[in-house]
Amino acid sequence: MFYKRFDEINTSLNKLIKGNKTFTDAAAQFEELARTQDEENPFEYGLVALAKFGEMQCWQKVKDKQKTVRTAVKAARLFIKAATYNYTISKNLRDTWSDPLADGLQCYKIASEVLKSDGKPNLTVVLLIERGRIEKQFELFHYAGNTYEESVKLCLEKNLTLPLLFDSVFNCVDCYSRADRIDLALSVVEKVQQKIQDTPNSPHVKRLFLDLKIFKGILLLSSFKFEELVEFSKASFDENVANLFIKMGEATKGNQIVILDNLVNQTRNSAFFTEMEVDLFNRHKTLLEKSVEAAYAELAQ
Repeated sequence: MFYKRFDEINTSLNKLIKGNKTFTDAAAQFEELARTQDEENPFEYGLVALAKFGEMQCWQKVKDKQKTVRTAVKAARLFIKAATYNYTISKNLRDTWSDPLADGLQCYKIASEVLKSDGKPNLTVVLLIERGRIEKQFELFHYAGNTYEESVKLCLEKNLTLPLLFDSVFNCVDCYSRADRIDLALSVVEKVQQKIQDTPNSPHVKRLFLDLKIFKGILLLSSFKFEELVEFSKASFDENVANLFIKMGEATKGNQIVILDNLVNQTRNSAFFTEMEVDLFNRHKTLLEKSVEAAYAELAQ
């Protein structure tokens, strides 16, 4: 019954003269259709989302930016709820969640593009961060990195608040690292360091700048840029932290997994490093361990 009514509304749009009144009437019909479904029912998430998507397209046609954004975000979140529900039940049944996920991400893209064109960078960044979080949740790490990088660029371009910028940067680094694109992560961090001045005016902001330096240190380590790591560590950290990075570089260079593991455990047991930073250290150690094991296996053949 739902799909029959959905098709009827679409067909009426194609037959009638496409004036503003036609699209406004169709938007009202799609909205009414959405209300016939229970948006709290997991089996009807996708249906409500589809109706809101139809409504959104009507508002796009009449260039009502506010209603386009509102319905796009509503549709996006419902599509993602449908995808998440099916993903939780069975990640392996990709057909059950990939389509609603793609539809939801497309709706987020539409909403953020409208907001950006309408001169609302703060709201655009908030939506980009939300979209990146979802891509990360579904392990689309490279896509998530791209989304967070777009957010970083907008924050820098429009001189937005530091919390928004650093939230975008840190998540961008995490996602690119998970996608094995250390080069892209390092590039983002260096661009941010070139653009903003390290002049914190509060303990919280001071910590954010320190975390940015820590991320760069980890990325230099993971990129095997040992000479640059030594120089950067001495210039950026106190003696204890600098020595930790330098020792990690030496252990990595010598493929000394046991020593590196002990050093990573020190970061885990320290209150100085954040959970995300410890994860990056551990990821570096794990990748090096696999690389060494693969090399020994090849020699044994």
